Amino acid sequence: MDNRLINITVKSGLATFLAVLFSAAAISTLVIQAAGPLPNGVAAGDTRQTSTVLWTRATSVGEVLFEYSTDPTFGTNVLSATATAADVLQPVKVELSGLSPASTYYYRITGAAAATAQGHFRTATSLGTHQQT
Repeated sequence: MDNRLINITVKSGLATFLAVLFSAAAISTLVIQAAGPLPNGVAAGDTRQTSTVLWTRATSVGEVLFEYSTDPTFGTNVLSATATAADVLQPVKVELSGLSPASTYYYRITGAAAATAQGHFRTATSLGTHQQT
């Protein structure tokens, strides 16, 4: 076996190790920053043309308010839904429906301990249509 090949492999392995190490450090930093009354932050998922699921996990039992709007300042067109955080080990979810296809929505979630976090999502385009980004 050629020594140059071994040298390249070791350097490549070291670079991969360092990339993973620094990526893990960045992830840990994000998790630490998210710690608090909404320890996992907020998320939107299973987004389709006219619906999505918003979720968070709260550190205290009680009502959680989910607000959403097409206005990033929440000045107009604000709709809301509520759910109860009955178990702090389980996420609190709401399914939103009746959304407009190919639209950006902004949401904020207020936990029972009055902590608020925000996010945004975009609904998919209508079936049979194509939208360039």
